[in-house]
Amino acid sequence: MKGFKIPLAIIALVFGGFAAIGIVQPSVEYGVSVDVSRDRMTTWNVMVADDLMSEWVDGFKSVELIEGEMNTVGSKYEVVIQQEGEEFIMVETLTVVEPGKRLAFSIENDVLTTQLDITFEAGTDGGTKVTTHNVAQGKGWFYRSLFSLMLSSFQEQEAKNYNAFAELVDRSDIDVFLEEKES
Repeated sequence: MKGFKIPLAIIALVFGGFAAIGIVQPSVEYGVSVDVSRDRMTTWNVMVADDLMSEWVDGFKSVELIEGEMNTVGSKYEVVIQQEGEEFIMVETLTVVEPGKRLAFSIENDVLTTQLDITFEAGTDGGTKVTTHNVAQGKGWFYRSLFSLMLSSFQEQEAKNYNAFAELVDRSDIDVFLEEKES
């Protein structure tokens, strides 16, 4: 009987320690800043161009307006992302829309809720500084604990996406694309 007590105690300690992580840190915060050479409105227009998202959001599959009007506070979108062969469907709800200045929204799916705030500030030489701030919270103790341990992965993915966004905004053909979209 003694032979079972020690392994069971170790398992209980590991399990309890894991659960405690999500209690101590129920949400994670992360974000990035990138500088682009384009003005704030051009940068904004690239950000809200649904047909460009696959060029900078890793694993992006689709986005569809499901409620409200495009790019207005309260509008909801179904966003589909594929990672490691698995599709994740999320509902994104716009909470702040200030063209060229700020975009904020909540993202929710079965395992998490994230609040994302993106600001567009005047940068150097007429460019733009784009800054993101995310607060992600897992649904349930397991995901809260897991996400706390995955913080560096969230940060790395955010940096990868927004570095790709900066490259996209700075592409020489982006003005032509945006002009065609307007006509």
